[in-house]
Amino acid sequence: MIARLALLAFLSVLVPHAAAGTLTVGPAGSGADHDSLVAAIAAAQPGDTVLVAAGKYLEPQGLVVDKPLTILGNGAGTIELQISVTGPAPTLLSVTGLATGERVRIVGLGLSRGLLEPARTILVDGCAGSVTLVGIEGIASSIFTADIGPIEIFGSSQVVLEDCNVPPVQTETDFAPPTPGLYVKDSQVQLNGCDLSGRTPLLPAFGPGPEYAGAPGLLAKNSVVHAVSSHFRGGLGTGPGLLQFPTTGTAGGAGIEAIRSEVFISDGWASSISGGSGAVGYVGSVPQVGLGAPGITYDGASQVLVASDAFLTPGLDSDGQLTAPPHSGAGSFSWTSLPLGGAEIWEHLPVPGGQFDLRLTGAPASTVLVYYSPSQGAPLALPGVTGAAWLNVAQAQPLAPMTMPGSGFMVITVAIPVDASLVGLRFLFQSLTVDPAGQGSVSPPTFLAIR
Repeated sequence: MIARLALLAFLSVLVPHAAAGTLTVGPAGSGADHDSLVAAIAAAQPGDTVLVAAGKYLEPQGLVVDKPLTILGNGAGTIELQISVTGPAPTLLSVTGLATGERVRIVGLGLSRGLLEPARTILVDGCAGSVTLVGIEGIASSIFTADIGPIEIFGSSQVVLEDCNVPPVQTETDFAPPTPGLYVKDSQVQLNGCDLSGRTPLLPAFGPGPEYAGAPGLLAKNSVVHAVSSHFRGGLGTGPGLLQFPTTGTAGGAGIEAIRSEVFISDGWASSISGGSGAVGYVGSVPQVGLGAPGITYDGASQVLVASDAFLTPGLDSDGQLTAPPHSGAGSFSWTSLPLGGAEIWEHLPVPGGQFDLRLTGAPASTVLVYYSPSQGAPLALPGVTGAAWLNVAQAQPLAPMTMPGSGFMVITVAIPVDASLVGLRFLFQSLTVDPAGQGSVSPPTFLAIR
């Protein structure tokens, strides 16, 4: 089903909330205000928008954002931040210390650094305000820095990751145990359209080393994580070096590991959680079996809720047997047929005169209410509804109610007027899906900015 809506009505509501100032970044000689993102961030005032043109930018110490800003790329994969390491291992992108009510949105940047250069890709730390990261590409970590995870979120209460992917990476075990694709501690995080893989440990090239289990795709400690249309893969057990095989069989990592945490997986048909396979070891010529991991593990203080049509699979043992259960733990695990609907923008950075698609999913015949707002608010629990509203309630506006068709899928195509004054506007959408029996859920927010 495709519904076509005019954007004029609700853009008029959002125009007053556009950023107070706009700075531009482009390659040297482009005429932009700055040729360095670091310089632009330093010059920006709180609430400003930084527009980054396509190009390659060398930022030796990475980017640090510690004030409310919006940074919009020119589309994911077209901007490259190449890190040259000269001192302690830096982080390519850090968002730190936001106070309650402050907001950072970063959309459409490609991050890179040399394979052998130690660097964490993304760190969000100590943020009471809201952080939205969308379409950040090139997320990986060096094979020599196992103790630094690709994405780490600590002590932050309103973080949205959308369309952020962590590919499988092998890491040498003589440095540290492998790390998860996403490590969340003491935080509330919403994931939308993410693909997260835990690291696979690898013996050092020319000698023996520690042998570890694979890392989880997501490790959540004392946190709340809600994911929609996302994929989680555990790393494999320890692989061989150039000259030596492991001497023990090592287990794979869980797709998701929850410790004192609540984890909700929505939009099941577009979500998957896979445990990593075990790796064989050898004592002489005798193989030692490494066990596959469950798709999800959880301790006694954790609660896990998974949409009934999600793909949840354990990893294989190194001998090809399947002995691990799909999930394992002492806490609460539930499959649910509730309408855990999803909402996802397919074009995060449209231009005036263009359009974007809003993809909605949910149980057939459900009533779908879509809300949008120029800003986030503190997570708000709704009685009898799974998930939480993350939009600023005082600014949220509804679209007309819709009925989910029998396919459980619909797309709203929205046209954007040809008006240059709209550039820099940004807002979030969330859907509230309610089935005929009155049971409902709120999707994670999805982000859009006019570029």
